[in-house]
Amino acid sequence: MEGKELKIFPVESGPAYTFGYFVMDASVAEAIVFDVPYGAAEHFLALAAEHRVRISRIILTHSHWDHVADAEKLRRETSAPIEIHADDVYRLQDPARYASMALPFVIDPFEPDRLISEGETVEFGRWKFDVLKTPGHSEGSLSFVDKQRNLAITGDVLFAGSIGRTDLPGGDTALLLSTIKEVLLPLGDEMSILPGHGPHTTIGQERRTNPFLRGAV
Repeated sequence: MEGKELKIFPVESGPAYTFGYFVMDASVAEAIVFDVPYGAAEHFLALAAEHRVRISRIILTHSHWDHVADAEKLRRETSAPIEIHADDVYRLQDPARYASMALPFVIDPFEPDRLISEGETVEFGRWKFDVLKTPGHSEGSLSFVDKQRNLAITGDVLFAGSIGRTDLPGGDTALLLSTIKEVLLPLGDEMSILPGHGPHTTIGQERRTNPFLRGAV
C-alpha cells in the first residue's frame, strides 16, 4: 500500500476481542485511530512512537463500551479530539448502563470533542475517507470508506458471515439489513471490510455467502 509510509494496523483488544484501527501516513508524521477498545491505548501509543507519528484524531464508529473503553485514556495521552455521531453520544455519558455484561473494569463517563456526520470526509496525508451513516446496530453507527484503496472501516455493521447484534438499546434488525443492502453492498464486491470483530472480509464474499444477506442483489 504505497510503500511503508501508508499503513493500517488493526489492534484487537479487550474482553470482547474488539478491533481498533491505527491509520497512518508517515510522510506527514500523522495517524488517526478508529475505535479504542479496552487495553488498546497502550498499543496505539506504541505504534505512534515506533513510527514517529502523532495521533491527531480519535474517531468512534459507535459508542458501545467495547469500542470506546480506552478512548478517554488515549485522549489524555495525546490531546487528540474524540469524535462520534450525535445519535450515539448518550452512551458515553453512562457506558456501563448500556453494556451487555457486567464489566470487570470501570469506564468513566466522558464527552466527545466534536460531532461527526454523514457526508463529511476524514482526510490527512494521502488518506481520504467518506463518512457514511450506517445505523441499525446503533442509532449513530458510522462507516468510513476509502474508495481509492477499496477499504471500509465499518465497526459492528457487517461481519464475515454475520451482522451486528440488534438486541441492545438502539438496535433495529430491519434497519441494519436495509443499511447493509442500501449503503454497503453498493460499494462493490472488491470493497474490503475492516470490521469491529472477527476476520476482514469483502462485500463480494458477504454478498455470496452471508446467510443474513440471502436474496440481496
